[in-house]
Amino acid sequence: MGITVRRFLLILSILMLLVIFSTLGIMLIEKWSFLDALWHTIITISTVGYGEVHPLSTAGKIFTMVVIVIAFAVFAYGASTVASMLFEGELKKIFVIKRMEKMASRLKDHTIVCGLGRTGLAAIKELWREKVPFVVIEKDEERIE
Repeated sequence: MGITVRRFLLILSILMLLVIFSTLGIMLIEKWSFLDALWHTIITISTVGYGEVHPLSTAGKIFTMVVIVIAFAVFAYGASTVASMLFEGELKKIFVIKRMEKMASRLKDHTIVCGLGRTGLAAIKELWREKVPFVVIEKDEERIE
């Protein structure tokens, strides 16, 4: 699993933990039902802000403020992760890899060409001309392009 996938899973995991933490916290502090506490959590974290389901106690307000600060930090981390991936070209690499994996999974009865030297290029030209499916393995990325 790549570092980018791990980052996304970390962000999603933290967000899910925050939803669980906030929902349980509001249920305990305010004695609300699960659905009311979850609704409060979702409208708070998503910044929709429809208004309170029920009035909050002082402890509930303080708890909600803590949840808002944590949610802001999680969203900021998520935004910075996406921005860094865009700037580093990680996102493009992910899509290219996924596309290659999808194409490779569909290949059957194909030829594997190892290396794009003179012999490899000649083999590819012949395979292309004969419409034979093939995969190229080359350590020098620039040669493939």
